[in-house]
Amino acid sequence: MTELSILHTLPSVTLSGLDERAALMSRAELKFMPDREMLPGLLQQLSGEYQILDINGIRAFQYHSRYFDTEDLTLYRMHTTGNKRRMKVRQRLYADTGRCYFEVKQKHGFLHTEKVRTPITQLHDQLSEAELLLLPAPSRQQVWLPQLHCTFTRITLCHHSHPERLTIDTDMTLQHEQTIQQYPDVAVIEIKQARAERNSKALRVLRDAGLHAGPMSKYATGIALTHPHARYNAMKPTLMSLNKTHTQTVI
Repeated sequence: MTELSILHTLPSVTLSGLDERAALMSRAELKFMPDREMLPGLLQQLSGEYQILDINGIRAFQYHSRYFDTEDLTLYRMHTTGNKRRMKVRQRLYADTGRCYFEVKQKHGFLHTEKVRTPITQLHDQLSEAELLLLPAPSRQQVWLPQLHCTFTRITLCHHSHPERLTIDTDMTLQHEQTIQQYPDVAVIEIKQARAERNSKALRVLRDAGLHAGPMSKYATGIALTHPHARYNAMKPTLMSLNKTHTQTVI
């Protein structure tokens, strides 16, 4: 079976049901980067315990993310220097539903992430006063610039009985100004839990397939690939993993 055909065999959950069971604005996260060809087999093994998000018959959703940073890429440098308390600032458009949010994600240590967000009408290049208020107070006086645009397709699964969410992203495109890099056969899988649960069915399935959790930030990866003057030594393991088994298209 193909990836798309399997999606429509999985039991479904509504957006409200997903939010009620696994909103997970504060959560533990683990990321995996398998070859996309592995997805049909992985999805089949998850079908017994997980439901797929379905909105008006759509099960694979288009996302557009616009990431902001300072002119000298403060947030990117925090990531590459291993700062355990780091932040991402972005706007995200859920293209299939028209919903749009400004979001701030703060990382605390290796696993724990907190996210706050506020609705906005559309993606734009200059942060509003309402958006700035979501930032930590010391950051509100800085000048924030759009530094990366990222698009991808997302499938979202949730466990049928406990707060666990699984996102599977494919067709990733990373763009800054005229530099565009595309990864059509990369899959980024993220397990999101209220707290780290090592006996998770999803975690067992991924590990049994020979996959290992590791760092994969779309933002930091995108900056390293599209900003020629950004220092990327710390990103080399991620970039090597990304390019080892996947085809890269540069426009």
